[in-house]
Amino acid sequence: MALFAMSRILRFDRATRRSNSMSPKTRKRIFSAFLLLSIMGAPFVASAQYYLSPTGSDKNDGLSPSTPFLTLPFAQSAMRKTSIKTVYLTGGLYSLTQAGTASKGPYAINMLPADNGESWLAYQDATPVLDGGGTLLNGIYVGFYDAVGTRNITIRGLTLQNMVNGIQTMSCSNLTIDGNTFLNIVSKTTNNASINIFWGTTDSEISNNYINGNTGPGIRIATGGVKAPDLNTNIHLDNNQIYNTNTLKADCGAIYIWEPSHLAANTGITVNNNIIGNFGGSPKGVGIYLDDEASNVSVTNNIVYGKGQYCALIHGGDHNVFENNIFDVGTYGGKIGLYQDDQGAHYTNYGMKGNVFAHNIVYSSQTSFGKYIWDLIDQSTTGITFPSVSNNLYYDPNVSKLPCGSATPTSGPSHGLSFTDSSSVYANPLFVNAAANNYNFQSGSPAFTDIAFKQIFSGQHFR
Repeated sequence: MALFAMSRILRFDRATRRSNSMSPKTRKRIFSAFLLLSIMGAPFVASAQYYLSPTGSDKNDGLSPSTPFLTLPFAQSAMRKTSIKTVYLTGGLYSLTQAGTASKGPYAINMLPADNGESWLAYQDATPVLDGGGTLLNGIYVGFYDAVGTRNITIRGLTLQNMVNGIQTMSCSNLTIDGNTFLNIVSKTTNNASINIFWGTTDSEISNNYINGNTGPGIRIATGGVKAPDLNTNIHLDNNQIYNTNTLKADCGAIYIWEPSHLAANTGITVNNNIIGNFGGSPKGVGIYLDDEASNVSVTNNIVYGKGQYCALIHGGDHNVFENNIFDVGTYGGKIGLYQDDQGAHYTNYGMKGNVFAHNIVYSSQTSFGKYIWDLIDQSTTGITFPSVSNNLYYDPNVSKLPCGSATPTSGPSHGLSFTDSSSVYANPLFVNAAANNYNFQSGSPAFTDIAFKQIFSGQHFR
């Protein structure tokens, strides 16, 4: 009805314009009709977007899958000049080291405040592969140390491979890095990663990504200093699958959170519903590593298994909570984790207060538990606060009971103390097939009744 009324008004308007006369009454009728349409709901018209293809051309208009652009920088430049803020990448191999295909800097593209609101998406079910040739430093760099204000960037459905960092961020907010694949990331140091979240990144979702094959960390969050622009807050790592990391680098984690300044304001970092398999080729890798006073981190509903040294490591931080996780201890030493103070030349011992390890399942499918299933390093002069460890379920198919202790000092003064689980349960959790990395539960598992464990990854496929 509104469209019919609008068409009558437009026909009347055309006749009026031919006589070079439009009365105020006519203008009011046209405005009222537009207002009525907005209230009733006008027909949906898809917004414009650009397209990229490895067989495209930057001489095209980029406005359809049949006339796509060729290079990432050209598409970025086009979006900066127009109101279009979405680009779809069609399937195929994008060689980022080929002359003219990427920016001149150490990255394929660098997204800055001029790119706010952009979405870089795989087209339909296509698989766009961004290849760094084994030498490119960064596939996609969001933000920069002197470019505060980059925000509302979405990267979804892309494959990044053969580069030092897949996606790196700094001084930016409201990012969505979702559903991407990272293969053969050749981290040169522990400061590189498939997804490398540098200081000043806030309010961001890192979710549903698949990482397989990294010489260093899979996902890294690093804080740079004590000022507000350097803080990392409200970053959520959810539903990522991370396999075969730390294959050449030691002292890092599949998920590696590094906070050298003990920033109490670094809050809202969550590690939830991730799967980590094979996290150390050296074998000194860690599954989830909270390093150098990283604090206020919530680690829940994750599964960590396979080759590596420790499933979990807390180094100097406080108020970190590990709850409702499954840890199948690594193949090195049969220990769940390391609890280490941060007394040293560069850091201050803040006491490590408020750390919690509760309602987790600690299993041993590939090696027997050691005599102690935690390592403890306390080098401080005053001692540290041990974590609250309670209500965890333990099981080793090779032994009939939990080892005699749950922590042992490995270096430095221990002050004659160690920590134990105050309410431990020793029982078979009845996994479907832990030897094949399937940690779904058979019916009747005591985990749900004895330690109030909550189901995670029901029906999940494990690699």
